[in-house]
Amino acid sequence: MTGRRVLIATPHLQPYDAIGSDVEGMAHCLEGAGYRVEVFAEGIAPAMTGLAREARLEDPAWDDPDALLIYHHSMGWKRGERLLEKMRGRIVVRYHNITPAEYFEPYSPAYSEACREGAASNARVAALPGAMFWGASEFNCAGLRAQGAPAGRCRALPPFHHRPEPAPDAATVRRLRGRSGTRMLFVGGIKPNKGHRRLMEVAADYQREVDAEAHLVLAGKADPRLAHYEGELRDLAWSLGMQGQVHFTGPVTAAELRACYVAADVFVCMSEHEGFCVPLVEAMRHRVPIVAYGSTAVAETVGDAGLVWRNEATACYVESIRTCVEEWGTRAELVERGARRYRRMYDEPVLKRRLLELVEEAWAG
Repeated sequence: MTGRRVLIATPHLQPYDAIGSDVEGMAHCLEGAGYRVEVFAEGIAPAMTGLAREARLEDPAWDDPDALLIYHHSMGWKRGERLLEKMRGRIVVRYHNITPAEYFEPYSPAYSEACREGAASNARVAALPGAMFWGASEFNCAGLRAQGAPAGRCRALPPFHHRPEPAPDAATVRRLRGRSGTRMLFVGGIKPNKGHRRLMEVAADYQREVDAEAHLVLAGKADPRLAHYEGELRDLAWSLGMQGQVHFTGPVTAAELRACYVAADVFVCMSEHEGFCVPLVEAMRHRVPIVAYGSTAVAETVGDAGLVWRNEATACYVESIRTCVEEWGTRAELVERGARRYRRMYDEPVLKRRLLELVEEAWAG
């Protein structure tokens, strides 16, 4: 095992990004186990330049028949598919899911086209001869199998998501806890697949029926290409009478994000399309009870660690939030289930063991 060469390729490498964290976690795990790891990306954020180098077609790495390539597939990547064609060694496709283009069509032609290109590439990637496939969830694995990936070569591996955790930002904690009323939290980019409209409707119904002082924190950065979508959400807050009780944080530091979890009473996820949803796992780690709409991979990620429904009516979510806030026995049980699920399935030592097992399987197969 020691000294074997592992190549990791991804279209873009960004800090504090779900895919970037997965790439970084894999690299550190494999290096710690004695593998020679090289990370490649076409776009590399300045903060990540020490981890990766540019993915160039003429790089001799792809000619090494003894190397293993872990290819992170999350969008259409023309250069990446060329790299796959050139790769002489073993290949693993790490699939993070591709959001359907229709979510973005009203807001960004460029965004929707990128999603369409990604969806079109799925069948080509799934047809790679001899490749192994690691989905971030069983939901992702099912998507690959539907595109033709052999069922016997698909494995689920939750994403690495661990990063150094500073102390919670004290000012953010004071600000959030300084307001009375239930503190609802959702973490995720301001994107139209994330279910913000339904979430705001649930929050408005909860405010009207249970707690007039309740407020909702939406922690996540907005993409300038989706500015119209963010504008619609802000208009919706006004129309629901919640303009002072829905808080868009914008980009947050690691300390500010941790403060959001520390101050939250309940994590509420109404996302319509997720390939895994790392913030659900972060909520478990921070011992925040979860209420969620069980779409796509969400129910699989949460398991028994939250109150998950496939019902689209807001009433069941309003009642579930009330239960998490007011019924202390149920709240304590959900928090403990989340902590147990995190330790059993998502903690770093668990993911490291699973990754090393799968790497050895890929080399053997």
